[in-house]
Amino acid sequence: MQKTLDRIQSGNSGTVVKINGDAYIWRRYLSFGILPGTVLTVFSHTQTGMIVKVGNTKLAFMGGSSENILCETRDTERRNEHDRSARRKPELRKIDAL
Repeated sequence: MQKTLDRIQSGNSGTVVKINGDAYIWRRYLSFGILPGTVLTVFSHTQTGMIVKVGNTKLAFMGGSSENILCETRDTERRNEHDRSARRKPELRKIDAL
């Protein structure tokens, strides 16, 4: 599933597919190590931007700058919700003593 970087939830990752913008934007992201094929992990969202992990480095994206990066994501949000419901605590049953 493809979505822009700002639409990826915290804790999830995406692989960069395309960077929208002119040569300046391309050079800027390239200097951070962000190019098609790079895996980005969203560390957290804030009111004014987001923090993204690229390799061992955390980068802060302010404003709408993360909207320029199109990523391929796995549909992990839905799977995580399904896994949580499947891992409900088992019911405790009273076992008769011998």
